[in-house]
Amino acid sequence: MLSKLIKLRENRVIDFVCKNRIYFVIALISLFLFLSGFWYPFYIFAVSIAIIFYLTSKPCDIVCLMMFSELFSVVQHYFMIGQIAGLVSLLIRFIVDVVKKRKKVAVLPLALTVFILVLYSCIHYQMSESGTLQGLNIICVLLGLYLVFVMNKDIDVNRAIDFIALGIALSGLLSAITLAIPNYAFDVAPFDGTYDRVRLFTYHTNYLSMLCLFLIAFTINKLCNKKGKLVLNLLEIVLALVVGILTLSKAFIIVCVGFVGYVVILLIIKYKKKSFRIIIPIIICLGVLCLIFNEFVADLLSRFFAYNKGNSLINQITTGRSAIWQAYIDDIRSSLAKMLFGVGLFSADIYEIGPHNSYIFILHRFGFIGVILLGLLAYSYIKAMNTKFDIKFKKLLPLFTFLVLSLEEMIVSDRFFIFLAFAIMVLLKSENQEKVDKDYAKLSNVINKN
Repeated sequence: MLSKLIKLRENRVIDFVCKNRIYFVIALISLFLFLSGFWYPFYIFAVSIAIIFYLTSKPCDIVCLMMFSELFSVVQHYFMIGQIAGLVSLLIRFIVDVVKKRKKVAVLPLALTVFILVLYSCIHYQMSESGTLQGLNIICVLLGLYLVFVMNKDIDVNRAIDFIALGIALSGLLSAITLAIPNYAFDVAPFDGTYDRVRLFTYHTNYLSMLCLFLIAFTINKLCNKKGKLVLNLLEIVLALVVGILTLSKAFIIVCVGFVGYVVILLIIKYKKKSFRIIIPIIICLGVLCLIFNEFVADLLSRFFAYNKGNSLINQITTGRSAIWQAYIDDIRSSLAKMLFGVGLFSADIYEIGPHNSYIFILHRFGFIGVILLGLLAYSYIKAMNTKFDIKFKKLLPLFTFLVLSLEEMIVSDRFFIFLAFAIMVLLKSENQEKVDKDYAKLSNVINKN
């Protein structure tokens, strides 16, 4: 029997499938999710394949598939089951490694996490279904962060980011196919109802724009640190830029302007005057593109003032978010108990859409005492990892992106929490450097050419 298995494994076709099984799984899942619009059981097949893959895969492959599935969150049940199955699979893998003494339990972070969750489960005001879901979400996020951090050496952040690009490309293709099929059965709207903003297979247009921003931020990090392949990295950035711009997201435009400034500063620091050999052509190209698509650019800029409710200019620019922020701040200030301990994990939100600000959300749920506890938790993670941080300006963009986007969305959620872990992981000093593509050397020669 063993000899037959060895011969089967030596078969070229079988060997190719085994080495690339994650791509075959992705293809099958995508196909079944698409076909579920015609026959619901295909959706069950997609979930089953994902769970089997999770339970039989290494941590890095599990995280890669979780990143890919972000783009299919319009199929909400699939997304939730996929994320939970992924976290459970990571937990099983971690327990096995601990039993086999390949890993140690980070006691202090785990104890602090459990203490915070138990304490804030006891604090609550008005209960609601949405509040309960938010509380469960926080539990998954904190425990998920623990798992990702204790497995940080097993996870290739750059590889996981590539799967976001693959997800964007494939979900765009499937969305285009649904447009070509009249009366497509499944409710997948490639565009939302306002301004014909691109949505694709994601649950919300703003989620798609943020995924594109994270893809750009991490890919720029790869470019700056000469990791991966130059051509592939550039293609990922172009894909994310095109899709992100079509979402007509104001945050996307503002953060992208910040990206440009960040790259310009990096080039000037490294190449000084020679950097203008790259900067000037880029500025000229951007100017030409703005002239060619001047009507689209004008419509995009008009979005900043399209929200007419409220007399405040800030409220218009923030699309009503500033009024929501003020309501949550007023609720925090309404009593000393809320200021110190927040409203707890399972209390009802003031608005169903939440505070639209991660910092206010955390303060509202945990209060100032809870924020201090979360700070101690973060410090305990850093100490437990016992790994040197390589904090350089060229590695900070992913973390900056997470912190900036936290101002206008609740990205401390089941969809985006892992990007915080990724952003910190790229700051870890890694001894394993990826192979540098020859194209990077060619680019350096162009800049340094006398």
